[in-house]
Amino acid sequence: MKNETYYITGCSGYSEEIAFALNRFHNNNTNIFFIENDSKFINTDSPLGIKILNEEILKDTKSPNVFVTITNPQIRESIVNKYRKFNADVIFPNFLDSSLI
Repeated sequence: MKNETYYITGCSGYSEEIAFALNRFHNNNTNIFFIENDSKFINTDSPLGIKILNEEILKDTKSPNVFVTITNPQIRESIVNKYRKFNADVIFPNFLDSSLI
Protein backbone atom coordinates (compact mmCIF):
# COMPACT_ATOMS: atom_id res chain seq x y z
CA MET A 1 0.00 0.00 0.00
CA LYS A 2 1.24 3.46 -0.91
CA ASN A 3 1.47 5.09 2.53
CA GLU A 4 0.59 4.46 6.14
CA THR A 5 -2.38 6.81 6.50
CA TYR A 6 -5.81 5.32 5.94
CA TYR A 7 -9.31 6.73 5.88
CA ILE A 8 -12.20 4.42 6.69
CA THR A 9 -15.83 5.24 5.94
CA GLY A 10 -18.14 5.28 8.91
CA CYS A 11 -17.16 4.92 12.54
CA SER A 12 -18.65 1.72 13.94
CA GLY A 13 -19.00 -2.01 13.41
CA TYR A 14 -17.10 -3.18 10.36
CA SER A 15 -15.14 0.10 10.21
CA GLU A 16 -13.74 -0.63 13.66
CA GLU A 17 -12.80 -4.17 12.60
CA ILE A 18 -10.89 -2.82 9.60
CA ALA A 19 -9.08 -0.31 11.83
CA PHE A 20 -8.14 -3.04 14.30
CA ALA A 21 -6.83 -5.31 11.52
CA LEU A 22 -4.83 -2.47 9.89
CA ASN A 23 -3.25 -1.59 13.22
CA ARG A 24 -2.32 -5.21 13.81
CA PHE A 25 -0.92 -5.54 10.28
CA HIS A 26 1.22 -2.43 10.72
CA ASN A 27 2.20 -3.20 14.34
CA ASN A 28 0.25 -0.12 15.50
CA ASN A 29 2.51 2.07 13.36
CA THR A 30 -0.09 3.68 11.09
CA ASN A 31 -2.44 6.67 11.01
CA ILE A 32 -6.10 5.76 10.79
CA PHE A 33 -9.01 8.16 10.56
CA PHE A 34 -12.70 7.51 10.21
CA ILE A 35 -14.50 9.75 7.73
CA GLU A 36 -18.16 10.71 8.02
CA ASN A 37 -20.71 13.06 6.53
CA ASP A 38 -22.89 13.15 9.68
CA SER A 39 -22.06 16.35 11.58
CA LYS A 40 -22.83 14.82 14.99
CA PHE A 41 -19.76 12.56 14.64
CA ILE A 42 -17.31 14.89 12.86
CA ASN A 43 -14.38 16.14 14.98
CA THR A 44 -15.03 13.63 17.74
CA ASP A 45 -13.26 10.41 18.66
CA SER A 46 -14.70 6.94 18.17
CA PRO A 47 -14.99 4.55 21.13
CA LEU A 48 -11.63 3.16 19.94
CA GLY A 49 -10.08 6.63 20.20
CA ILE A 50 -9.87 7.13 16.43
CA LYS A 51 -10.46 10.68 15.22
CA ILE A 52 -13.58 11.11 13.07
CA LEU A 53 -13.14 13.64 10.25
CA ASN A 54 -15.39 15.17 7.65
CA GLU A 55 -15.21 13.10 4.47
CA GLU A 56 -14.39 16.27 2.54
CA ILE A 57 -10.85 16.04 3.91
CA LEU A 58 -10.26 13.78 0.91
CA LYS A 59 -10.41 16.86 -1.33
CA ASP A 60 -7.16 18.17 0.15
CA THR A 61 -5.30 14.90 0.69
CA LYS A 62 -2.74 13.64 -1.82
CA SER A 63 -3.64 10.12 -3.02
CA PRO A 64 -5.65 9.13 0.05
CA ASN A 65 -6.09 5.44 0.86
CA VAL A 66 -9.79 4.92 1.55
CA PHE A 67 -11.55 1.79 2.76
CA VAL A 68 -15.27 1.87 1.97
CA THR A 69 -16.81 -0.41 4.59
CA ILE A 70 -20.39 -0.19 3.32
CA THR A 71 -21.64 -3.54 2.04
CA ASN A 72 -24.76 -2.36 0.18
CA PRO A 73 -23.55 -2.24 -3.48
CA GLN A 74 -25.66 0.78 -4.50
CA ILE A 75 -24.58 2.87 -1.52
CA ARG A 76 -20.98 1.70 -1.92
CA GLU A 77 -20.95 2.73 -5.59
CA SER A 78 -22.42 6.12 -4.70
CA ILE A 79 -19.73 6.70 -2.06
CA VAL A 80 -16.92 5.64 -4.40
CA ASN A 81 -18.21 7.99 -7.11
CA LYS A 82 -18.53 10.87 -4.63
CA TYR A 83 -14.99 10.36 -3.35
CA ARG A 84 -13.63 10.20 -6.90
CA LYS A 85 -15.28 13.58 -7.54
CA PHE A 86 -13.63 14.90 -4.38
CA ASN A 87 -10.23 13.64 -5.48
CA ALA A 88 -9.38 11.88 -8.75
CA ASP A 89 -6.28 10.34 -7.10
CA VAL A 90 -8.15 8.54 -4.32
CA ILE A 91 -6.92 4.98 -3.81
CA PHE A 92 -9.25 2.16 -2.79
CA PRO A 93 -6.78 -0.48 -1.57
CA ASN A 94 -7.54 -4.15 -1.12
CA PHE A 95 -6.87 -5.60 2.29
CA LEU A 96 -7.25 -9.25 3.11
CA ASP A 97 -7.17 -10.44 6.70
CA SER A 98 -8.40 -13.82 7.89
CA SER A 99 -9.84 -12.28 11.08
CA LEU A 100 -12.30 -10.11 9.13
CA ILE A 101 -15.70 -11.60 8.49
